[in-house]
Order: sequence, then C-alpha cells, then structure tokens
Amino acid sequence: HNMKGVFVGSGSEGLAQPRICEEIVSLTKKEASQVSVLYVGTATYDLPVPKESQTGGLKALGCTVTSLCCGLHTQDEMKASIDAADVIVVSGGNTLYAVDYWKRVGVDTLLAAAAARGVVLAGGSAGAICWFDAGHSDSADPDSFRENMLSKAAASRTDGSAGVEGEGNFEAAPTAFDKEWKYIRAPCLGLFPGLVCPHAG
Repeated sequence: HNMKGVFVGSGSEGLAQPRICEEIVSLTKKEASQVSVLYVGTATYDLPVPKESQTGGLKALGCTVTSLCCGLHTQDEMKASIDAADVIVVSGGNTLYAVDYWKRVGVDTLLAAAAARGVVLAGGSAGAICWFDAGHSDSADPDSFRENMLSKAAASRTDGSAGVEGEGNFEAAPTAFDKEWKYIRAPCLGLFPGLVCPHAG
C-alpha cells in the first residue's frame, strides 16, 4: 500500500504552517526544488486567492506549483498534469461540488491512479475530506454555491476588500461557526476508509 497524505482542518491555515509543508515535501523523498505540486481548486471554483494561501508555503520551500482547472482542459491534458505531479493539493471549499464534477469529467479515476502510484495527497477541509469515503460537510449551504462564491469574489475585487476568510477556505463566505448550517454526508472518492469531520470542536 503506497498511498500517502497530509490532511489538515483548514487548507489556508494548515498548509501555511512550515512544518506541514516540510512534511509534505519529505514524503516525496525529493529535494523541494525537485518537487512538482499540482493545485486542484475545483472546490473553490478555481478562484486565485485560495490557491495562493494553500500553496504559498510549498512554493516558499522551492517547490514548483502548477494548477489544474478541470473545466478548461481536455482529458489528455488533465491526465498529463496529474501524471507529472509529486504532490496534489486540493483546495478547501464545496466538497460535494468538487467530487461530483470530478466524477463527471473523469478526474476521479486520474486522482485514484495518482494516489495508487504514491503521489502525496494534501489539503484541508474539502481538500482533506475528498480523499475518504465521505465527510461531514456544509456543501449544501447556499453561501458555498458556485454563483454566490464567484459573485462575492468579484465584489471583493471591485470594492477593494479582501472579504471574510470563510470555513472551508472560501475567502468571501461567512464561516460555518458564524451561522447555523445543515450537516450533510458528502460522498467522496473512497481512497481512504472513513467518514471525516475536519472541523469538529
């Protein structure tokens, strides 16, 4: 069994910790300058701010960081990006949306193949949950839906504010702890056994 992963409760906070980033790199058994990190931001609708917050620590160590925006690439291009990765970082965000989208475009099987060959899997919140059988998620919260997130991101750019850092690394969303939200059991990729609840108090 060759599967390796480093998972944190919050991608923005956890993946900014030098010790976490060093552990991710060490699992590759390569020097950081030789490590290729692929960021998959589907769960945050490929917004740029979550990418910077969740890969900046790895970049600072000397890793090369590229992105995969699943909606903009062919199957062959997506396979080539995933095949070239030593580390795959999945963003926090809307777990249900990301996993459903990956299954529709065939990224789920590409990620499973990468995991089987020993690519280091990493992420926080949705980026942690997605690798397991299922997870405790606020993916049914309308504030986390694509249209709302993209409009809030656009508004934060026009009014100059950075927005409020949200649970699951939605930079413009209210946090799950600021309001009531309904639990759902989001089915995931099933590469590791278990039901994950990364934000348990």
